[in-house]
Order: sequence, then structure tokens, then C-alpha cells
Amino acid sequence: WHPTKPILAFISDRDDTPQIFILDLAKGGEARAITTLSTGARAPRWSPDGAHLAFLSTVYPACKSDACNRAKAKQAKKATVRARASSDGGVVFDAAVTLNVVGDPVSRPRLARAGARVYCAWLQGFAGLNEQLVHLAVSPNNGGVWQPAAAISDQGVNHEGHVIGADDNAAWIAFESAPASG
Repeated sequence: WHPTKPILAFISDRDDTPQIFILDLAKGGEARAITTLSTGARAPRWSPDGAHLAFLSTVYPACKSDACNRAKAKQAKKATVRARASSDGGVVFDAAVTLNVVGDPVSRPRLARAGARVYCAWLQGFAGLNEQLVHLAVSPNNGGVWQPAAAISDQGVNHEGHVIGADDNAAWIAFESAPASG
């Protein structure tokens, strides 16, 4: 659910590939797709103020077409963290921005805002190999431009969960670590 409006973001595979749809319950009518990725989209998460929606998707930055993306996806099942900004509280969204490079599996995207800065954190890596790290990307201008993502947790342990929070002046992130397996 949108944090301040009666808008629901959900996943539907009505066209055979999971996509993110938005349903504005105040306006009624049909839900509308906000993603049309050949490899689908999943795990939508609203920022606390509802201006941004992060989601996971399998995309390949080197591809210039959806056909290339589809072909690459058949070769590898890796996820990418992408974010879309909205300047009108979640009605119209800008083009999606890739926050990490395709590689290790990613999960659990989370968003927070501190003033004009937007923070996106996620887990990346293989949990079974004790390589799951918390990564963070920051946009200093409301999601318009994103600084390169960086791992912010220790290696050699699994990070099972994380929370990210913010107020007008600062942001913080907390995560829990599990002992190394094996």
C-alpha cells in the first residue's frame, strides 16, 4: 500500500510475465501496469513518503533492446535493483534507474528519504556461501541521479534482514548478521 494514499502496488502475471501494477482505489477503474519488462518485475516497495517505488528485476545494462535483455536472461538468472521516481506522489513515474550491476542474487529492497536525499538498501550475494551483504545507493536529488552503490556490511557473515529509516536531516540503516554457515 502507498503510505499516504489509497494506492496499491502489486504483482500480476496477467500477460504471462510478472509486472508491477498500480491501482488507485480513490479513482477506481482498472489497474495499470507501470512495468513492461520482458523478464518481469517483483517485490515493489514504496518509500515512506510515497514518492518512489523500488522493485527487483532482471535486466542487463549492456543491452540496448528488450530482445537482448530477454536473451541474456535465459543465460543467467540474476536480479537487479531498480528505482523509479515520481514527482506527484505516485501517479506518474520516471524511467527506471538500475542501482546495481547484474551479478549476485539480490533481495529485500528498502527505501527511505532525508530531505531531498533518497536511500535504497538491499541484500546482495549468496546466503549459503556467507556472501550476502547489505548494499546502499543514494540519490541526492529526489531520485533524479543515483550515486554508485556500495556494500556497507561486513563480509564472511550472512545479513538476514535490514531496516532503513530517515528524518529530515539524516538517514540510518540497521541490519542483523547470522553466523557463518558450514
